[in-house]
Amino acid sequence: RCAAACGGGGPALVLHVGDVSYARGFEAEWEQFMDQIGAVAGRAAWMTAVGNHERGWPGSGAARGESDSGGECGVPYARRFP
Repeated sequence: RCAAACGGGGPALVLHVGDVSYARGFEAEWEQFMDQIGAVAGRAAWMTAVGNHERGWPGSGAARGESDSGGECGVPYARRFP
């Protein structure tokens, strides 16, 4: 669908702004997400911005002290998107 929407050539850049995988502490969710984006990310620049579901945890330095990350505190996100 993505290639068709971009005129057949596919996108040159994907901007993924926050709430990247919604894994909330489950490694399998990260792996599934990476598998899902693989076909496009292998051909286009994939730029991300950390969101509350990657970073949010009390005392983690997140902008808000919510527990949206399931305790990940940005670690799995930072390993995959340095």
